Amino acid sequence: MNQACSALENTDEELCLLGVNRLGQFIDFVKYRTVGNHLLNDGDIADVWRTAADRYTHLKTLAPAQPRMPEILELPAAVQAHVDQLVKLPQFERVFSTVPIAFGMVELDALIVYQHSITQSTVRALRDSFSKDLMAEQLASICLPLQATKADFVVGKSSKREFIFHSNSHDMRFLGAELVDPSVVPGLVADGFSNAVIALSVGFSNNVLNVVRYQDRMVLNNGYHRCFALRSLGVTHVPCVIQVCRDWEDVGLAGSTEMNQNSDIYFSSQRPPVLQDFFDASLVRSFVTKRQRRQLQIKVDVESLKIGF
Repeated sequence: MNQACSALENTDEELCLLGVNRLGQFIDFVKYRTVGNHLLNDGDIADVWRTAADRYTHLKTLAPAQPRMPEILELPAAVQAHVDQLVKLPQFERVFSTVPIAFGMVELDALIVYQHSITQSTVRALRDSFSKDLMAEQLASICLPLQATKADFVVGKSSKREFIFHSNSHDMRFLGAELVDPSVVPGLVADGFSNAVIALSVGFSNNVLNVVRYQDRMVLNNGYHRCFALRSLGVTHVPCVIQVCRDWEDVGLAGSTEMNQNSDIYFSSQRPPVLQDFFDASLVRSFVTKRQRRQLQIKVDVESLKIGF
């Protein structure tokens, strides 16, 4: 009984959008990430993907020449007051200073999506944390948080040259390096007299819900699990940051690696994947997966040289 409970605790459920991602990636996912499917024949796995791909081909025949732009509504007064606080945060200003931004209540269903899986345990935890009747103020706090993500954060290992961190949140990340004066680091202990300190920050991002807008396309950039959880509860529009890209160089700064590497899917195809597709049973499939945690490793490499003046 205990072994069964332990096995259950080590698994999760992933809702996968099929037919739009790369077939090879999907085969690898099923064979190496899911539980109980590693012995499946590659052809059988491919057939599951092709069934959804055929559905997308059919949808393309029904789609207009250009996908519908999501509806953007004006922010309610309570959300605007929240945004006025958000834009004053140094962390927000630093991240969103390179590409022009706007704010609005964006329609969820028509948002183009590049992330092709949703972790169901994360969705359940989010829904459990939401108020029963979501008012504008609650939506603002969920979608445009003013504080750090609440998640576990553990130092797994540390030495003079290597540091390892763990978290149950996929949002944990390296936040950058900064040269600081030793006098501003209380309790600093070194093997000698410090003339400079390099601060390496690890933690969580602003984690605001944001979309990338380029020409007549709007792609969800961050906030997939919140968008899915809110839509499953009947919420149709959410407040978010809109990164308004004037040219492709802006997209390179604002968008994800996947968005840039496979831009034809999201910015050129007649029928790109949209958030609403996650609720179409013919396009998705659930898989039991191995539960994963985020690990971040930082190694310090020091090289001392003699150079001429």
